[in-house]
Amino acid sequence: MPFLAETIWQALNDSAPQRGLGPACKPEPSVCVAPWPLADAIWRDEAVEKVFERMQRLIRLVRETRNRYQIENRTPLILRVRASAEVAKGLHPLLTVMKDLAGLEELAIDPGMERPKLAASAVDSDFEAFVLLEGIIDPAAERQRLAKQRLDKEKSIAGIQSKLGNASFVERAPVEVVEQQRATLAELEEQIRSIDQNLASLPG
Repeated sequence: MPFLAETIWQALNDSAPQRGLGPACKPEPSVCVAPWPLADAIWRDEAVEKVFERMQRLIRLVRETRNRYQIENRTPLILRVRASAEVAKGLHPLLTVMKDLAGLEELAIDPGMERPKLAASAVDSDFEAFVLLEGIIDPAAERQRLAKQRLDKEKSIAGIQSKLGNASFVERAPVEVVEQQRATLAELEEQIRSIDQNLASLPG
């Protein structure tokens, strides 16, 4: 990349020495010694930034759903979004990009979108999104898998609570070890809350 950047810089020095980026972008002999360009406040478009932030949050929801339910990346998913007409209008030009980045077979954004029966959902200040799971996961098998995960984490929590409840361990162990155990305990408790939410979202 450094060689590519230098090649582009030299080409721009020849073809476009004044590039409209202010005095910081004068044609220095090398990009290695050129000062960093200063941003102009007029370039910032907060409305566009909001649209891209919404797109990022939707893509993140799909990727988190794949991770949560162990869905392979090559499995195409369907995303449906309930949002205002204004939000939908802003996202519409990005539908193709979103489908590619999130691995979606179908993406629909509409103010009247109804909640599917089996879906991973996320409620946002700007939208409510649903990743359809019907035909992707087996609710009974998923419930069994999550129940096993919950049991394993409960056992881990019991072990850590036993340690932290032992005054001798807390007094003699290094402070960083005790703090690490407490942090692990908090993380496991948060994971159980997430599992419970997933269990509650499954039908039956």
